[in-house]
Amino acid sequence: MGRIVRLGPEIANQIAAGEVVERPASVVKELVENALDAGARSVGVEIEGAGLRRIAVVDDGEGMTPDDLVAAFDRHATSKIRDLRDLERLTSLGFRGEALPSIAAVARVRLTSRPPEAPTAWTIEAAGGVIGRPAPAEGAFGTTVEVRDLFFNTPARLKFLKSGKTEIGHMEDVIVREALARPDVAFRLAVDDRERLKTAGDGRTEHVALQLFGPDVAAGLIPVEETAGDVKVAGFVGRPELARRSKPLYLFVNRRPVRAPLLVKGVLDAYETRLLRGLYPYAILYLDLDPALIDVNVHPAKWEVRFADEGHVLGLVRRAVGRALDRARLIPSAGWPTGDRRPPGRSSGDDPAASAGVGEHGRAGVPFEPLFRETGDPPRSDRPAPKRSGRFPLPDAFSPGVVREASAAYGAAGANTGRPSSGAASADPGGMRPAVRALLAAMRDGRGDRAAFPLSTADEGRLAPETPEPDGAPDPSGAGGEKQPFPTLRPLLQLYDAYILAEGEDGLYIVDQHAAEERVRYEALKRLARAGGGGTVRPLVPIELALTPAEARALASARSALQALGFELDAVDGRIALTGYPAWVEEEAARALLVAVSDGEAATVETLLHVMDEALKTKACKGALRANRRLGDASMAALLRALAEAEEPYTCPHGRPVLVRLGPETLERWFRRR
Repeated sequence: MGRIVRLGPEIANQIAAGEVVERPASVVKELVENALDAGARSVGVEIEGAGLRRIAVVDDGEGMTPDDLVAAFDRHATSKIRDLRDLERLTSLGFRGEALPSIAAVARVRLTSRPPEAPTAWTIEAAGGVIGRPAPAEGAFGTTVEVRDLFFNTPARLKFLKSGKTEIGHMEDVIVREALARPDVAFRLAVDDRERLKTAGDGRTEHVALQLFGPDVAAGLIPVEETAGDVKVAGFVGRPELARRSKPLYLFVNRRPVRAPLLVKGVLDAYETRLLRGLYPYAILYLDLDPALIDVNVHPAKWEVRFADEGHVLGLVRRAVGRALDRARLIPSAGWPTGDRRPPGRSSGDDPAASAGVGEHGRAGVPFEPLFRETGDPPRSDRPAPKRSGRFPLPDAFSPGVVREASAAYGAAGANTGRPSSGAASADPGGMRPAVRALLAAMRDGRGDRAAFPLSTADEGRLAPETPEPDGAPDPSGAGGEKQPFPTLRPLLQLYDAYILAEGEDGLYIVDQHAAEERVRYEALKRLARAGGGGTVRPLVPIELALTPAEARALASARSALQALGFELDAVDGRIALTGYPAWVEEEAARALLVAVSDGEAATVETLLHVMDEALKTKACKGALRANRRLGDASMAALLRALAEAEEPYTCPHGRPVLVRLGPETLERWFRRR
């Protein structure tokens, strides 16, 4: 007898079940998607004992005959597809015919179903892979699947499950995604006889978002819609102040919930500098395209999907989200403290706030704290409050918020801490936009506010907003469309030598002076870098680079793109050396760029600028106004004019908010006039 033998059905079924049924949430997903494929308009899910004791899914779909009840437990038996052509153009959620056999291999299952034309329901039971016979039963039209004692015959699997709160969170997340995928279906989730969430099934995505995430999130959603050829993106994205660490990204391809890194990248690329690092925006996006252009048969769990033309899809998502954000005025409004409503199902560990579900509040991932608290306590901060000038005795509630970029430069007073570069360009603001030039002139008006931005007069006119992009260069943000006009602001006074209180047509605005000028400088640096201006730093001793032959060839192939940005390379004693680099970058960042290029980073001007982006942000931050820096009226007005001309005036390059609006409606609530 040979060494290779065919496995018995019991062990084969358990091996297959290991791929499909990883945890209780896997059972919920498979059963709910079966219900949706059956045409259900209402789906109820009941969970007991974190899904290990009991999971029940009740739907009002088309139901099954007794013969279908038996066939449903046969592996690879399905009503969804018939041949290979169906597999290549899938429109159903399920198609593998593995869900029920896999669940029945590791649990006790009772399946009860009744088609609309049947006089009675029928039921069948299975346990540990052993299938019973169908029998008449009482039951309404539709199907009920009851799963008990999950993993009763594979106790080793229980060791790999998380806490009950975490497993419930995973199941809740499944229901949230399915409810968003099908807003036309009513969903209800009950956990241990307590209703956890419920949707109306009226077909309105915004209503589902309201029911799942609450009014704060629903009110902050921005519509998205874009079509390119046969591919369409529609849905909603959240305002930056709604961003969370818990990745509230809900993405769907042909109404199938997916976890697609490509789509996530498109969304994050569009937000670009509008978000703090580590935070993720709300996104509810539906991608509709020809089923033949995607492959969902990647993994038994069916979360993954592949695209035939990834570049087209990525560009469309980036462009659609970018244009939607451009059309919105992304200025946060101050109001009553509302806390942080976490997305349902986003529990982690034993944090009670993280696992409490819909209607509970936490604080993780809040981009900034409200200006006033009913208790009168100032917001917490890990940074000492800026010194108060004593000129305007305002309430403690105006103390700075908690969020700032990682750079420690903001809190220190004084001039630019970066080292002066030998050979750097002279301090002349030539070539900048008119408002930026006025800003710098105002800051040299005798008040001692600060020094000018280090640009050369040789760059005059090169940074104007109408400067065209190089032919074929992609829009870095993927954005476009109609820009929402920035409000016209009139400075009133400076708060704590750190903020500017300004008046607009629709209310008061508080502007973070450091974040505002950091944004202005960052965009000026980007234009300067793209134009190849700003002068060149030539170190006294060339900086030799230790490279392998392959790395040297990669660097040599990128020489023209590097030269366009102001980098100078030469051969010194048979080795490549950096003999000059642009003044808008520090030496350390210049070295890092060359290392990235030698490692195979694509070398075009745009890709090199993308690699250098963090260096530009750091330089802009170091050069911007610090706290405890008093500004005159002219300087404040010039800064606000320059900010109004910025491409993305609402956040600093690191994603912190630049300004907050205090509308009349907020003041009326504060003073109990509403």
